[in-house]
Amino acid sequence: KSQKIKFIGILDVFGFEQFSVNVFDTLLINFANECLQQHFCDAIFEAELRLFEEEGIDTPEITAPPDSSATIELLAGRSASAPGIIRILDAQAIAGGKSSADSDAAFLAKVHSTHGRHASLARTHPKDKRTQFAIHHYADAVAYTVIGVDSWTEANVDTVPEGLAEIIQIHAGHGFARDALCAISISTPDSASKSATSKKKRQTSVAAGFASSMTKLRETLSATDSAFIRCVKPTPKMIPGQVDEKSCCAQLRALGLLAACEVLKVGLPTRVAYDDIFKKLPPSAITILQGEEKETIVAVALAAFEVPTEAYRLGRTRVFFPASAMGVIHKLLAFDPQQDRERYAVIEQRLKQAKENAGQARKCAKEARDFFRMAEADAQRADDALREFQQQREASATISG
Repeated sequence: KSQKIKFIGILDVFGFEQFSVNVFDTLLINFANECLQQHFCDAIFEAELRLFEEEGIDTPEITAPPDSSATIELLAGRSASAPGIIRILDAQAIAGGKSSADSDAAFLAKVHSTHGRHASLARTHPKDKRTQFAIHHYADAVAYTVIGVDSWTEANVDTVPEGLAEIIQIHAGHGFARDALCAISISTPDSASKSATSKKKRQTSVAAGFASSMTKLRETLSATDSAFIRCVKPTPKMIPGQVDEKSCCAQLRALGLLAACEVLKVGLPTRVAYDDIFKKLPPSAITILQGEEKETIVAVALAAFEVPTEAYRLGRTRVFFPASAMGVIHKLLAFDPQQDRERYAVIEQRLKQAKENAGQARKCAKEARDFFRMAEADAQRADDALREFQQQREASATISG
Protein backbone atom coordinates (compact mmCIF):
# COMPACT_ATOMS: atom_id res chain seq x y z
CA LYS A 1 0.00 0.00 0.00
CA SER A 2 1.25 3.45 -0.88
CA GLN A 3 1.65 5.77 2.09
CA LYS A 4 0.14 9.22 2.10
CA ILE A 5 2.75 11.95 2.36
CA LYS A 6 1.67 14.95 4.43
CA PHE A 7 3.31 18.20 3.48
CA ILE A 8 2.69 21.92 3.05
CA GLY A 9 3.91 23.26 -0.28
CA ILE A 10 4.09 26.85 -1.49
CA LEU A 11 4.05 27.39 -5.25
CA ASP A 12 5.16 30.87 -6.32
CA VAL A 13 4.03 31.56 -9.88
CA PHE A 14 5.75 34.29 -11.87
CA GLY A 15 2.52 35.35 -13.53
CA PHE A 16 1.11 35.91 -17.00
CA GLU A 17 3.51 37.66 -19.38
CA GLN A 18 2.91 39.87 -22.40
CA PHE A 19 5.59 42.07 -23.93
CA SER A 20 5.99 44.02 -27.15
CA VAL A 21 7.94 41.00 -28.45
CA ASN A 22 7.09 37.58 -27.01
CA VAL A 23 9.39 34.64 -27.67
CA PHE A 24 9.96 30.99 -26.73
CA ASP A 25 10.54 31.61 -23.01
CA THR A 26 7.35 33.69 -22.77
CA LEU A 27 5.35 30.85 -24.32
CA LEU A 28 6.58 28.38 -21.68
CA ILE A 29 5.80 30.78 -18.81
CA ASN A 30 2.29 31.43 -20.14
CA PHE A 31 1.79 27.69 -20.69
CA ALA A 32 2.57 27.15 -16.98
CA ASN A 33 0.13 29.91 -16.01
CA GLU A 34 -2.53 28.41 -18.28
CA CYS A 35 -2.19 25.00 -16.59
CA LEU A 36 -2.32 26.50 -13.09
CA GLN A 37 -5.32 28.65 -14.02
CA GLN A 38 -7.12 25.48 -15.10
CA HIS A 39 -6.23 23.85 -11.78
CA PHE A 40 -7.71 26.87 -9.98
CA CYS A 41 -10.96 26.56 -11.95
CA ASP A 42 -11.14 22.81 -11.34
CA ALA A 43 -10.50 23.21 -7.61
CA ILE A 44 -12.90 26.10 -7.04
CA PHE A 45 -15.71 25.39 -9.48
CA GLU A 46 -15.96 21.85 -10.74
CA ALA A 47 -15.15 20.08 -7.47
CA GLU A 48 -17.46 22.39 -5.49
CA LEU A 49 -20.39 22.22 -7.90
CA ARG A 50 -19.94 18.47 -8.33
CA LEU A 51 -20.19 18.03 -4.55
CA PHE A 52 -23.33 20.18 -4.37
CA GLU A 53 -24.90 18.13 -7.17
CA GLU A 54 -23.99 14.80 -5.55
CA GLU A 55 -25.40 15.97 -2.21
CA GLY A 56 -28.59 17.35 -3.73
CA ILE A 57 -27.84 20.95 -2.69
CA ASP A 58 -29.57 23.47 -4.95
CA THR A 59 -27.35 26.29 -6.18
CA PRO A 60 -28.28 29.50 -7.98
CA GLU A 61 -27.53 29.97 -11.67
CA ILE A 62 -23.75 30.40 -11.84
CA THR A 63 -21.75 31.88 -14.70
CA ALA A 64 -19.56 29.28 -16.39
CA PRO A 65 -15.96 29.67 -15.20
CA PRO A 66 -13.08 30.30 -17.63
CA ASP A 67 -11.88 27.07 -19.25
CA SER A 68 -8.25 26.75 -20.37
CA SER A 69 -8.46 23.13 -21.54
CA ALA A 70 -8.65 24.07 -25.26
CA THR A 71 -5.58 26.32 -25.00
CA ILE A 72 -3.64 23.67 -23.09
CA GLU A 73 -4.55 21.15 -25.79
CA LEU A 74 -3.35 23.60 -28.48
CA LEU A 75 -0.01 23.96 -26.70
CA ALA A 76 0.69 20.39 -25.55
CA GLY A 77 -1.86 18.12 -27.25
CA ARG A 78 -0.78 14.61 -28.22
CA SER A 79 -3.12 14.09 -31.18
CA ALA A 80 -1.35 12.45 -34.13
CA SER A 81 -3.37 14.43 -36.67
CA ALA A 82 -3.08 17.78 -34.86
CA PRO A 83 -0.17 17.72 -32.40
CA GLY A 84 0.25 20.62 -30.00
CA ILE A 85 2.59 23.52 -30.73
CA ILE A 86 5.22 22.11 -28.38
CA ARG A 87 5.22 18.78 -30.21
CA ILE A 88 5.39 20.51 -33.59
CA LEU A 89 8.46 22.35 -32.32
CA ASP A 90 10.03 19.08 -31.14
CA ALA A 91 9.35 17.39 -34.48
CA GLN A 92 10.93 20.29 -36.35
CA ALA A 93 14.01 20.17 -34.11
CA ILE A 94 14.45 16.49 -35.02
CA ALA A 95 13.78 17.05 -38.73
CA GLY A 96 16.19 19.99 -38.84
CA GLY A 97 16.80 22.20 -41.86
CA LYS A 98 19.51 23.93 -43.87
CA SER A 99 19.70 26.52 -41.10
CA SER A 100 17.99 27.43 -37.87
CA ALA A 101 16.09 30.14 -39.76
CA ASP A 102 14.73 27.52 -42.18
CA SER A 103 13.70 25.30 -39.26
CA ASP A 104 11.93 28.19 -37.52
CA ALA A 105 10.09 29.12 -40.73
CA ALA A 106 8.99 25.49 -41.22
CA PHE A 107 7.81 25.31 -37.59
CA LEU A 108 5.77 28.53 -37.93
CA ALA A 109 4.19 27.38 -41.19
CA LYS A 110 3.26 24.05 -39.58
CA VAL A 111 1.58 25.80 -36.63
CA HIS A 112 -0.64 27.84 -38.97
CA SER A 113 -1.46 24.94 -41.29
CA THR A 114 -2.23 22.50 -38.44
CA HIS A 115 -4.18 24.79 -36.13
CA GLY A 116 -5.46 27.52 -38.45
CA ARG A 117 -9.07 26.90 -37.38
CA HIS A 118 -8.39 26.15 -33.71
CA ALA A 119 -10.52 28.31 -31.40
CA SER A 120 -7.52 29.16 -29.20
CA LEU A 121 -5.29 30.25 -32.07
CA ALA A 122 -6.01 33.96 -32.43
CA ARG A 123 -6.50 35.47 -35.87
CA THR A 124 -3.29 36.90 -37.29
CA HIS A 125 -3.02 39.37 -40.15
CA PRO A 126 -1.75 37.61 -43.31
CA LYS A 127 1.45 39.66 -43.41
CA ASP A 128 2.13 38.87 -39.72
CA LYS A 129 1.68 35.13 -40.28
CA ARG A 130 5.13 35.08 -41.87
CA THR A 131 6.76 36.04 -38.55
CA GLN A 132 4.39 35.12 -35.68
CA PHE A 133 1.37 33.25 -34.35
CA ALA A 134 -1.05 34.36 -31.61
CA ILE A 135 -2.82 32.45 -28.83
CA HIS A 136 -5.96 33.25 -26.86
CA HIS A 137 -4.79 32.84 -23.24
CA TYR A 138 -7.11 33.11 -20.25
CA ALA A 139 -5.88 36.67 -19.57
CA ASP A 140 -5.46 38.02 -23.11
CA ALA A 141 -4.38 37.18 -26.66
CA VAL A 142 -0.59 37.08 -27.04
CA ALA A 143 1.34 37.23 -30.31
CA TYR A 144 4.55 35.14 -30.32
CA THR A 145 7.32 36.20 -32.69
CA VAL A 146 9.26 33.31 -34.29
CA ILE A 147 11.13 34.96 -37.18
CA GLY A 148 13.66 37.74 -36.58
CA VAL A 149 14.41 36.78 -32.97
CA ASP A 150 16.57 34.11 -31.31
CA SER A 151 15.90 30.74 -32.93
CA TRP A 152 13.05 28.76 -31.37
CA THR A 153 14.30 25.42 -32.66
CA GLU A 154 17.78 26.06 -31.28
CA ALA A 155 16.44 27.25 -27.92
CA ASN A 156 14.33 24.10 -27.70
CA VAL A 157 17.34 21.78 -28.01
CA ASP A 158 18.82 21.23 -24.56
CA THR A 159 22.43 20.85 -25.62
CA VAL A 160 25.21 20.17 -23.14
CA PRO A 161 28.06 22.72 -23.12
CA GLU A 162 31.28 21.52 -24.72
CA GLY A 163 33.71 20.00 -22.23
CA LEU A 164 31.06 19.17 -19.61
CA ALA A 165 31.29 15.45 -20.35
CA GLU A 166 35.01 15.50 -19.52
CA ILE A 167 34.39 17.37 -16.25
CA ILE A 168 31.74 14.85 -15.19
CA GLN A 169 34.05 11.93 -15.95
CA ILE A 170 36.77 13.52 -13.79
CA HIS A 171 34.40 14.16 -10.87
CA ALA A 172 32.10 11.14 -11.31
CA GLY A 173 32.81 10.00 -7.77
CA HIS A 174 31.59 13.23 -6.23
CA GLY A 175 28.05 12.74 -4.89
CA PHE A 176 26.74 16.21 -5.67
CA ALA A 177 27.99 16.23 -9.27
CA ARG A 178 26.68 12.72 -9.87
CA ASP A 179 23.21 13.46 -8.46
CA ALA A 180 22.87 16.83 -10.18
CA LEU A 181 23.94 15.64 -13.61
CA CYS A 182 22.84 12.00 -13.73
CA ALA A 183 19.69 12.87 -15.74
CA ILE A 184 21.64 14.63 -18.51
CA SER A 185 22.28 12.62 -21.68
CA ILE A 186 25.87 13.42 -22.75
CA SER A 187 27.73 12.44 -25.86
CA THR A 188 31.09 10.82 -25.08
CA PRO A 189 33.99 10.26 -27.48
CA ASP A 190 32.78 6.66 -27.89
CA SER A 191 29.39 7.80 -29.15
CA ALA A 192 30.69 10.62 -31.36
CA SER A 193 30.76 8.39 -34.41
CA LYS A 194 27.03 7.80 -34.36
CA SER A 195 24.84 9.53 -36.94
CA ALA A 196 23.67 13.12 -36.57
CA THR A 197 20.07 11.96 -36.73
CA SER A 198 20.58 9.66 -33.73
CA LYS A 199 22.13 12.52 -31.81
CA LYS A 200 19.17 14.75 -32.54
CA LYS A 201 16.75 12.10 -31.35
CA ARG A 202 18.71 11.66 -28.12
CA GLN A 203 18.77 15.37 -27.35
CA THR A 204 16.51 16.55 -24.57
CA SER A 205 13.78 18.98 -25.62
CA VAL A 206 13.35 21.99 -23.36
CA ALA A 207 9.64 22.37 -24.19
CA ALA A 208 8.85 18.64 -23.83
CA GLY A 209 10.70 18.52 -20.52
CA PHE A 210 8.80 21.60 -19.36
CA ALA A 211 5.45 20.09 -20.41
CA SER A 212 6.30 16.84 -18.60
CA SER A 213 7.17 18.77 -15.44
CA MET A 214 3.87 20.65 -15.65
CA THR A 215 1.97 17.37 -15.96
CA LYS A 216 3.65 16.03 -12.82
CA LEU A 217 3.03 19.30 -10.97
CA ARG A 218 -0.66 19.26 -11.89
CA GLU A 219 -0.96 15.67 -10.69
CA THR A 220 0.61 16.66 -7.38
CA LEU A 221 -1.65 19.70 -7.02
CA SER A 222 -4.74 17.66 -7.88
CA ALA A 223 -3.91 15.28 -5.02
CA THR A 224 -3.77 18.12 -2.49
CA ASP A 225 -6.18 20.56 -0.88
CA SER A 226 -5.24 23.79 -2.61
CA ALA A 227 -5.65 27.35 -1.35
CA PHE A 228 -4.99 30.34 -3.58
CA ILE A 229 -3.69 33.90 -3.39
CA ARG A 230 -4.52 35.68 -6.64
CA CYS A 231 -2.62 38.84 -7.58
CA VAL A 232 -3.81 41.74 -9.73
CA LYS A 233 -1.48 44.24 -11.42
CA PRO A 234 -2.81 47.75 -10.56
CA THR A 235 -1.79 49.28 -13.88
CA PRO A 236 -0.11 48.01 -17.06
CA LYS A 237 1.89 51.28 -17.18
CA MET A 238 4.01 50.17 -14.18
CA ILE A 239 3.62 53.58 -12.50
CA PRO A 240 3.52 53.58 -8.66
CA GLY A 241 0.33 54.84 -7.02
CA GLN A 242 -1.86 54.45 -10.12
CA VAL A 243 -4.84 52.09 -10.41
CA ASP A 244 -6.38 51.32 -13.80
CA GLU A 245 -9.93 50.22 -12.92
CA LYS A 246 -10.71 48.85 -16.37
CA SER A 247 -7.50 46.78 -16.41
CA CYS A 248 -8.12 45.47 -12.87
CA CYS A 249 -11.69 44.41 -13.71
CA ALA A 250 -10.48 42.65 -16.86
CA GLN A 251 -7.89 40.75 -14.78
CA LEU A 252 -10.50 39.77 -12.16
CA ARG A 253 -12.74 38.35 -14.89
CA ALA A 254 -9.85 36.56 -16.64
CA LEU A 255 -8.67 35.00 -13.38
CA GLY A 256 -12.16 33.62 -12.78
CA LEU A 257 -12.48 35.53 -9.50
CA LEU A 258 -15.89 37.03 -10.28
CA ALA A 259 -17.25 33.59 -11.14
CA ALA A 260 -15.57 32.21 -8.00
CA CYS A 261 -17.43 34.76 -5.89
CA GLU A 262 -20.72 33.49 -7.32
CA VAL A 263 -19.89 29.97 -6.17
CA LEU A 264 -18.73 31.16 -2.76
CA LYS A 265 -21.92 33.22 -2.34
CA VAL A 266 -23.69 29.89 -1.87
CA GLY A 267 -21.83 30.20 1.43
CA LEU A 268 -21.54 26.61 2.65
CA PRO A 269 -17.81 26.12 3.24
CA THR A 270 -18.09 23.86 6.31
CA ARG A 271 -19.36 20.30 6.01
CA VAL A 272 -19.98 17.75 8.76
CA ALA A 273 -20.67 14.11 7.94
CA TYR A 274 -23.89 12.61 9.33
CA ASP A 275 -21.92 9.91 11.14
CA ASP A 276 -20.00 12.57 13.10
CA ILE A 277 -23.30 14.00 14.33
CA PHE A 278 -24.69 10.54 15.20
CA LYS A 279 -21.68 9.97 17.46
CA LYS A 280 -22.65 13.01 19.55
CA LEU A 281 -26.20 11.84 20.24
CA PRO A 282 -27.03 10.30 23.65
CA PRO A 283 -27.42 6.49 23.46
CA SER A 284 -31.13 6.80 24.29
CA ALA A 285 -31.57 9.08 21.28
CA ILE A 286 -30.64 6.29 18.92
CA THR A 287 -33.48 4.24 20.40
CA ILE A 288 -35.88 7.18 20.25
CA LEU A 289 -35.09 7.89 16.60
CA GLN A 290 -34.75 4.28 15.44
CA GLY A 291 -36.34 3.68 12.05
CA GLU A 292 -36.17 7.31 10.96
CA GLU A 293 -34.39 8.50 7.82
CA LYS A 294 -30.84 9.80 8.33
CA GLU A 295 -31.87 13.28 7.22
CA THR A 296 -34.69 13.30 9.81
CA ILE A 297 -32.37 12.15 12.60
CA VAL A 298 -29.83 14.87 11.76
CA ALA A 299 -32.51 17.57 11.51
CA VAL A 300 -33.96 16.49 14.86
CA ALA A 301 -30.49 16.38 16.45
CA LEU A 302 -29.64 19.87 15.17
CA ALA A 303 -32.96 21.19 16.51
CA ALA A 304 -32.13 19.63 19.89
CA PHE A 305 -28.82 21.53 19.86
CA GLU A 306 -30.75 24.74 19.10
CA VAL A 307 -29.31 25.07 15.59
CA PRO A 308 -31.76 27.22 13.57
CA THR A 309 -32.93 25.69 10.30
CA GLU A 310 -31.62 28.66 8.29
CA ALA A 311 -28.09 27.92 9.58
CA TYR A 312 -27.62 24.69 7.63
CA ARG A 313 -28.66 22.66 4.59
CA LEU A 314 -28.99 18.90 4.52
CA GLY A 315 -27.21 16.93 1.83
CA ARG A 316 -27.38 13.20 1.20
CA THR A 317 -24.42 12.28 3.42
CA ARG A 318 -23.46 15.48 5.25
CA VAL A 319 -24.67 18.80 6.60
CA PHE A 320 -23.54 22.05 4.96
CA PHE A 321 -22.97 25.07 7.21
CA PRO A 322 -22.10 28.69 6.40
CA ALA A 323 -18.95 30.20 7.86
CA SER A 324 -21.08 32.11 10.40
CA ALA A 325 -22.13 28.82 12.01
CA MET A 326 -18.64 27.86 13.19
CA GLY A 327 -19.53 28.51 16.87
CA VAL A 328 -22.60 26.27 16.64
CA ILE A 329 -20.63 23.51 14.94
CA HIS A 330 -17.89 23.64 17.58
CA LYS A 331 -20.48 23.43 20.39
CA LEU A 332 -22.15 20.47 18.68
CA LEU A 333 -18.99 18.48 18.03
CA ALA A 334 -17.51 19.29 21.46
CA PHE A 335 -20.59 17.98 23.34
CA ASP A 336 -19.79 15.15 25.78
CA PRO A 337 -22.87 13.42 27.33
CA GLN A 338 -20.77 12.10 30.22
CA GLN A 339 -19.46 15.53 31.22
CA ASP A 340 -22.63 17.56 30.67
CA ARG A 341 -25.47 15.54 32.22
CA GLU A 342 -27.80 18.53 32.51
CA ARG A 343 -27.55 19.32 28.82
CA TYR A 344 -27.85 15.59 28.11
CA ALA A 345 -31.28 15.54 29.80
CA VAL A 346 -32.43 18.67 27.96
CA ILE A 347 -31.32 17.28 24.58
CA GLU A 348 -33.00 13.95 25.28
CA GLN A 349 -36.29 15.72 26.08
CA ARG A 350 -36.00 17.81 22.93
CA LEU A 351 -35.35 14.72 20.86
CA LYS A 352 -38.53 13.10 22.19
CA GLN A 353 -40.52 16.25 21.44
CA ALA A 354 -39.01 16.53 17.99
CA LYS A 355 -39.82 12.84 17.36
CA GLU A 356 -43.47 13.52 18.26
CA ASN A 357 -43.56 16.61 16.06
CA ALA A 358 -42.04 14.64 13.19
CA GLY A 359 -44.67 11.93 13.68
CA GLN A 360 -47.46 14.49 13.64
CA ALA A 361 -45.98 16.12 10.55
CA ARG A 362 -45.83 12.76 8.77
CA LYS A 363 -49.46 12.04 9.79
CA CYS A 364 -50.60 15.39 8.39
CA ALA A 365 -48.58 14.80 5.23
CA LYS A 366 -50.17 11.35 4.82
CA GLU A 367 -53.67 12.78 5.29
CA ALA A 368 -52.89 15.48 2.74
CA ARG A 369 -51.58 12.91 0.26
CA ASP A 370 -54.68 10.74 0.79
CA PHE A 371 -56.93 13.76 0.27
CA PHE A 372 -55.19 14.74 -2.96
CA ARG A 373 -55.24 11.13 -4.12
CA MET A 374 -59.01 10.97 -3.56
CA ALA A 375 -59.44 14.35 -5.29
CA GLU A 376 -57.43 13.13 -8.29
CA ALA A 377 -59.55 9.96 -8.44
CA ASP A 378 -62.79 12.04 -8.35
CA ALA A 379 -61.42 14.31 -11.07
CA GLN A 380 -60.49 11.28 -13.19
CA ARG A 381 -64.02 9.82 -12.80
CA ALA A 382 -65.53 13.18 -13.79
CA ASP A 383 -63.31 13.30 -16.90
CA ASP A 384 -64.32 9.74 -17.84
CA ALA A 385 -68.02 10.56 -17.39
CA LEU A 386 -67.71 13.72 -19.51
CA ARG A 387 -65.83 11.83 -22.23
CA GLU A 388 -68.52 9.09 -22.28
CA PHE A 389 -71.31 11.72 -22.48
CA GLN A 390 -69.60 13.45 -25.42
CA GLN A 391 -69.15 10.13 -27.25
CA GLN A 392 -72.87 9.28 -26.77
CA ARG A 393 -73.93 12.71 -28.04
CA GLU A 394 -71.70 12.38 -31.12
CA ALA A 395 -73.18 8.91 -31.79
CA SER A 396 -76.74 10.29 -31.51
CA ALA A 397 -75.93 13.12 -33.90
CA THR A 398 -74.57 10.63 -36.44
CA ILE A 399 -77.73 8.49 -36.30
CA SER A 400 -79.98 11.56 -36.68
CA GLY A 401 -77.96 12.70 -39.68
